Amino acid sequence: MSSVNEDSPKSGSNLNLWTVTLPKCTETEKSETCKEDEHDVNYEKAVTLTGTGIFHLSIALVSGFTFLAAGLQTNLNAYILPSAQCDLSLTSEEMGLLNAAFLAGALTSSFLWGVLADMIGRRKVLVSGMLIDGLLSLFSSLSQRFYVLLIFRFFNGFIVGGPSALILAYMGEFFPERLRAKVICYVGVLWTLSWAIMPAIAWVVIPMQWSYSSDGFTYNSWRLLIAIVAVPSLLSSLMLFFYPESPRFLLSKGRQQEARDTLASIYSWNTGNSPDQYVVKSLCCEERKSDSCCQESESACQAISTLVQQGQGLFLMPTLKTTALTCSLFFTNMFGYYGLGLWLPELFNRFEQHYAMYPNISVSVCELSSHFEKAVSGQQTCDSRSVDSAVFTNSLIIGCFGLAGNFISGILSGRLHRRSMPAFLMFASGFCVLAIYFLHNSTQNLIVSALFQFFIGTAHLVINSLIVDMFPPSISGMGVCLTIFSGRLGAMLSNLVFGHLLDISCAVPILLVAAVSFGGGFLSLLIPKHPYSEDQQKIVTVKEAA
Repeated sequence: MSSVNEDSPKSGSNLNLWTVTLPKCTETEKSETCKEDEHDVNYEKAVTLTGTGIFHLSIALVSGFTFLAAGLQTNLNAYILPSAQCDLSLTSEEMGLLNAAFLAGALTSSFLWGVLADMIGRRKVLVSGMLIDGLLSLFSSLSQRFYVLLIFRFFNGFIVGGPSALILAYMGEFFPERLRAKVICYVGVLWTLSWAIMPAIAWVVIPMQWSYSSDGFTYNSWRLLIAIVAVPSLLSSLMLFFYPESPRFLLSKGRQQEARDTLASIYSWNTGNSPDQYVVKSLCCEERKSDSCCQESESACQAISTLVQQGQGLFLMPTLKTTALTCSLFFTNMFGYYGLGLWLPELFNRFEQHYAMYPNISVSVCELSSHFEKAVSGQQTCDSRSVDSAVFTNSLIIGCFGLAGNFISGILSGRLHRRSMPAFLMFASGFCVLAIYFLHNSTQNLIVSALFQFFIGTAHLVINSLIVDMFPPSISGMGVCLTIFSGRLGAMLSNLVFGHLLDISCAVPILLVAAVSFGGGFLSLLIPKHPYSEDQQKIVTVKEAA
């Protein structure tokens, strides 16, 4: 079999990712070989025969935009808190609740979206999820009371948790296996990019000195920022509407002809040829573990039964050790990443406000918290609590450091032992948190916070890439869901602790995050040296040798 590129004299050794490459039958090959390609073709081969071209480029861009929109929604609270604190007279505890509400929503929907996507399809969940998320954001921008905003942020987290978890899997099912992991990694960078884009948008919007007020209703810049974040969600829903359902999902539900027609359409997008010229005329069903392949859609009861069976497998030896390790790793990582990480803009704002009033008086973070509590309970007005532009520039710098961590982790992954990177990064982030306790100005805070974001964010990516191949394939999906659930639980608890204790006993939440980060470093030393599949192969080899 040869490809278009191999036949072309213009093709070089380094093929572009998006160049159309089509395995095809040559004139010298026997017709019997071609017939094998046309009928009862397995899914991976059928996807490869569509080539890679404009369709794959477009769905990667749309998926990346959707992932970016979900990331913006996740980071939104950090940039509305300083302004909302004044406007809604929020205490630090209520600010922590606002952060925790979004994470609690994502936590409660951790398992729901995976089951729903397997029942009704990935595309329906993505399109409806991003649409509802955008509408909820628009309505939440009208909130005039803390508890109304709190409820909306909970449901935003509940809804966007589905698309953010499913979008990469949906996109990956359209790509050939040889490109799938690479493209998912490239598109995954956009999540980290959202940490840099969000402060840039807030920098433009929040400082706007305007406000509309009428009969107790107020609409100002931080509410406008919420509405602006709704736009990417609505646009991604609209764009995803024009893309097909995953052919792999259709095939798993016994809809072979629909799956084949979808692949033929992709072939047409990529090549400009008629769908009729797609060489695959029928697909063979991929066998499933428990029953015959390509049965019709499972009922809700069957889906729940499968979910329970897979869940039980996670808590039986020897998999129980892997379950405990991955859940603990994600808990410790996200306890700091989404805990302290979401409070950094607020800490920056407190420093800037302090030095605006007392330019020659240095304070530590904990002394700053004490001054802040007195200022909020005193005569300070909303005008004097306007967010300093340095908050956004500092947050933008931190986001760029996190983005740099993405690329460095990509370069070093595969060159170091599996345990080395996460262990070093988690220990380093713990030392950064300890350093924050001793800071005395915003410049020191910026340097240490940027390093913290670099280490903890890179650790998050590295641990993410390791957990999938630590579980047996038959329960890896459920294992990843449970691991993400544990991480979100850690993030939610961290925000509750920060909000409740930051102004009462500042040392406790900071030292707690440091201790948890160090714990994550020690746990990283327990990561298996080899993926699950390699360990199993070694066991088989030893048994055969014996």
